[in-house]
Amino acid sequence: MKALGLGLSLAVLVDATVVRILLAPSLMKLPVKSKLVGTRMA
Repeated sequence: MKALGLGLSLAVLVDATVVRILLAPSLMKLPVKSKLVGTRMA
């Protein structure tokens, strides 16, 4: 049971790290794109 808990906690940590590295920058760029599209149309 300890090995399962250790593996699960390690998987959660790795998943959170990957999400922060890959998804956070792309999500921060989305509002910038929408602002640029809005200014082009205006």
